[in-house]
Amino acid sequence: MKHLIIATALAVVSGMLTLGCAQPPDTTVDLATVASLDLKRWQGSWFELARIPVPIGRDWVNTVETYTPREDGTYSVAYTGHAGAPDGPAKSLNQRLRIPDSSRPGEMKVSFLPLVWLQYRLIYMAEDYRFMLVTGSSRNFLWLMGRDKVPAPEDYAKLVERAASMGFDVARLERVRQE
Repeated sequence: MKHLIIATALAVVSGMLTLGCAQPPDTTVDLATVASLDLKRWQGSWFELARIPVPIGRDWVNTVETYTPREDGTYSVAYTGHAGAPDGPAKSLNQRLRIPDSSRPGEMKVSFLPLVWLQYRLIYMAEDYRFMLVTGSSRNFLWLMGRDKVPAPEDYAKLVERAASMGFDVARLERVRQE
C-alpha cells in the first residue's frame, strides 16, 4: 500500500509539472495566426526589420529570409546576412518549412536540423503583403518582416504597436541594420 501511495503521489507531481511546463506564461497559444494566406504572394524575399534577439543571427545585419516552394509541398527557407557589419562575413542558415494543416496556414513548422521541427507562427500579414509578424511558441521570439529594406517610419511604428497589442515586450526589439 505504501508503494502505491508513493507511486500515485509521484504521478500527480509529474502530471502537475508537465502541465506547468506545457504552457509557460509567455506562450503564444492565445494568439490567432493568419486564417488565410496566398502562398504565391507570401513566398519570396522578406527583409528582417527587427527581432527579439536569439543566438542564431544575433549580430547579423542586412538579413533576408527567402521562401522558395519545393516539389514536395514544403518550402526552402534561406536566412542570409552579414556578421557584424554590411561588409562582414556572409552568413546563411538553410531551413525547411512546412504547413502541416492547409486549413491553418499560419501554423507552420520550421527545421534547420534533421527531424527537429519548431513552431513558426505567422500572426499578422498586411493586406498588401508588405509586412508580417512571425513568432514561435513563446513571446520570447518575434520577427518584424517587410518587403522593403527600410520601411517608412509610420509603417514600422504600426508594426511595433501591433506587436505590443499582442503582448510582446517591444522594449526587447532590436532593429536590424539594413543598408
